[in-house]
Amino acid sequence: MRNKKGFTLVEVISAIVILSIIITLGVFSITKVRSNILEKQYKNIKLEIELAAEKYYSDTESKEVYVDTLIKEGYLKADNKSMTITDPRDKTILNCYIVTINDDEKGSLGTENNVLENGNCNENAIVNSEISIVGEDGNKINKTWYKSPITLKVKFKDSEKDLNNYSYTWKSEKNPNIITDEKTYNLEETYKERGKVIDDEFYVTLVNGDEILESKGQRVRIDGVFPKIESLVVPDIEKWTKDKTLKVNATDVGSGIESYIFSKVNEDGDGDCESIPLEKYNKIPDIPNPNDVKIEQKITKNGTYTFCASDKAGNKVKYKETISIDKIDDIPPVCSYIENTKWTKSNVAISFGCVDNESGCAKLTYKNATTNCTGASCYKTYTYTNTYKAANISSTIGTFTIEDNAGNKVICPSDKKEVNVYLDKDKPVISNINISSNQLNYNSRYTKVSFTLTDNHSGISSFCIGTSKNNCNTKNINYYCNQNGNRYDCSVDYTFTSSDGSGNTEYVYITAYDNVYDNVKNSSTQSKRYDLYKECTDTDFERYDVCSKKCDGGVYYEYRKDSHLGTSCYILGNNPCNTMSCCSDTRKVLDSIGSCDESCGSGKKIRYYRLYSNYNDSYCGQDYDYIGCYEDYGCYVPPDPTPDPNPGGGGSNCVTHNSNFCNTSENKLYWISICCNGTCNYAARDGKNVSGTIAERLISDPTNCSSYGPGGGGSSGGGGSSGGSCESTPSNACWYKSYGHCISVEGYNCELKRNNCYCSDH
Repeated sequence: MRNKKGFTLVEVISAIVILSIIITLGVFSITKVRSNILEKQYKNIKLEIELAAEKYYSDTESKEVYVDTLIKEGYLKADNKSMTITDPRDKTILNCYIVTINDDEKGSLGTENNVLENGNCNENAIVNSEISIVGEDGNKINKTWYKSPITLKVKFKDSEKDLNNYSYTWKSEKNPNIITDEKTYNLEETYKERGKVIDDEFYVTLVNGDEILESKGQRVRIDGVFPKIESLVVPDIEKWTKDKTLKVNATDVGSGIESYIFSKVNEDGDGDCESIPLEKYNKIPDIPNPNDVKIEQKITKNGTYTFCASDKAGNKVKYKETISIDKIDDIPPVCSYIENTKWTKSNVAISFGCVDNESGCAKLTYKNATTNCTGASCYKTYTYTNTYKAANISSTIGTFTIEDNAGNKVICPSDKKEVNVYLDKDKPVISNINISSNQLNYNSRYTKVSFTLTDNHSGISSFCIGTSKNNCNTKNINYYCNQNGNRYDCSVDYTFTSSDGSGNTEYVYITAYDNVYDNVKNSSTQSKRYDLYKECTDTDFERYDVCSKKCDGGVYYEYRKDSHLGTSCYILGNNPCNTMSCCSDTRKVLDSIGSCDESCGSGKKIRYYRLYSNYNDSYCGQDYDYIGCYEDYGCYVPPDPTPDPNPGGGGSNCVTHNSNFCNTSENKLYWISICCNGTCNYAARDGKNVSGTIAERLISDPTNCSSYGPGGGGSSGGGGSSGGSCESTPSNACWYKSYGHCISVEGYNCELKRNNCYCSDH
């Protein structure tokens, strides 16, 4: 059971009660809203009826009229085809309700339903006289007050009737006895008797036999008495205030005070209240006793004033004196700042405070401390230490309150948000320095230096350019730079002192100065390196000289002209030459020869060589070979062959040599004894002793033979081992023009000196 869901009896009853309360409240609320709506609808209908009655009175002079008459005469529109108007509150038909016109010619809907049993309206309930009281001009009597007496007369609704056929009796509400029996009633005497004030309802009765006509009452109001100004004061007139209050006590025995004016008189005298029309006066609202009025007028401007009051009849009275007001200050004091508008790099003290040219400054409250002020201004100071052109007042100085002597207060800053400080402690920024040669292809001494100067505050006044910070020329910023906001793009033609082609490293120093007016301006300096062109760095080819090396890679020495300056250059070029190895081409120089491996007869022996480069005579190692030999030591040696004593036919052209020469045709050494007429006697050993003649053209220097054997004959030849002697003429014996070097021969160590060959021991 406990797990089943449902409502208990108590819960159901509680819900019913709550629901009933809600429904009751809802019904009550709806009923109240509906009642308010119906009440508003009735007020609108009532106002429409009263306005229609006022229009009907204007046309007919009937002061009482049924709603039904207004409908039938077309002054009102009925709710439906039955030509009735109903009260929306209870559906009561309003047709037989009477609308009455009061003395103010305002309609008022009655509360009594004058309907008869037959449904018609009771005609006896409305009395509309056949006669009415009008003015002498025949027009209706004004509901307002007259300033002077008027004459009353009778007017028939039926214009056919003759007024002369009737006798007249005039009475009033305040004088029910017969006042006069004249056809017209001049109120002059009554006016005087009542002290120039009449506020009475007058009646007239006309009699002609049995015909008696009575008019309805006609109220006449006449006031010829001027109001009085009993007192006029301005409290605190000598004290500074935001405004003044004029206090006036005015009385009137007649119509009552209706309006007044407090008028400011200008310097030309215009503005006097007496000259101002009544329609411009200030109306006094309805009060219980308009004959004794207290007026208060707020004055907000200084000046000279006049005061006038008027009663309802239009009688005006002017206060006897003018009123001078000069202690009004409705202008709040001004938040004032004494600013700096000249750039400086020194701390700037800004004055802030109050200015009031009316009542003057009274107080300045800043950071919960109040300073009493005197005079038209009052200041405190705030010192700025950081760079600002214009500083936000709220975030730097902060808020402060100023008050003038009239009590006007202002919390500052009000409309002004920033104050001019013009404090610049930041150095200018120099960037984008570029040095470009005025020549297209090389770094000339004639350059153009471009750079950017930036200053976000005071701006740049000038700059200096030179070889150091202290050695520079000041330049006009406007002539050399284009300004775009805080950025200055500058360009200067600059000539270095170093000569063109020197290759010197130079530096350009740029110093920028800002626009502060202190003795020492904010400045910054930056430098830029510039390497001048080195002469002969860029050349044009003229011609080559010899290669720098004989082998192993060299370059040509070149005769060149500087491409830019036109000067001559002798430089190591970049064209390779003699790239082969020095030892790729060698010659052999006999170093030593071993002994023959046979003591008598044919054998062989080893020869050792030193290898030298044919390019540069550098040492390239060793080599060896074997040669045949014939050792005849201890063997029989035949006598030397007898050469032809005159191999060339004799004559005086014979030259004795007795030395080794190379048989170039056979690459063998021959012993040449004598040569005559181009033919030489020779002896040789080629396994055997031989001799004969040979053409002189076929012999040459012995070193031209790759082999020194078989040597020249006999003991004098020495087997070829001692050939090529340079005992007598070492330079001629050792010089080889084909190579241009000195070659050592066996037994001698030769070297080239001063184009001559010098051998050891010689």
